[in-house]
Amino acid sequence: LGGHPNRPTVLDNLANALSDRAERFGDTTDDDECMQLHHEALSLRPEGHPQRCMSLNNLANAFSRRYGRLGDTRDLEEQVRLHQQALALRPHGHPDRALSLNNLAVSFSHRYARFGNITDLEENIRLHQEALYLHPEGHPDRPASLNNLAIALRNRYHRLWSTEDLEEYVHLCQEALSLFPKGHPKYAGFL
Repeated sequence: LGGHPNRPTVLDNLANALSDRAERFGDTTDDDECMQLHHEALSLRPEGHPQRCMSLNNLANAFSRRYGRLGDTRDLEEQVRLHQQALALRPHGHPDRALSLNNLAVSFSHRYARFGNITDLEENIRLHQEALYLHPEGHPDRPASLNNLAIALRNRYHRLWSTEDLEEYVHLCQEALSLFPKGHPKYAGFL
């Protein structure tokens, strides 16, 4: 079964289950096995494999979850590195580029929250701006992209006190809210 084409998917699924269990019960052996399984899945999807990006994202997300639980900055750095690799596999025009942009932006946001390096915040904003560009009016993911960029600009406003960031933050929130009629399940959250 070692060469079965679905093995990487099964490995990722088991790794995700172990990660959930580690989160629930705090067992670091589950974390270790989760990472080992994601690494194995990635090794079965070498350079040029059409699903490599998925394995990179799965492993990066596992590092992100473990960082959230344990706070080890090596996990934070690894998640950034893996999301950068995944984004490189989704060039301009790729239908999932916006997803990879968002994943990497979130990684930079986590790193900014930990270290306070303004260049991480600037990269977070740049990536969210590009993702928003890929979600034009009428796109179902536009509200989330507007919200993500608004939060990033709010963070920069709180850091630099730029009224331009504050005004853009308000504008993006208003636009996001305008995409949901009153009574929509998401209206209150965007309000």
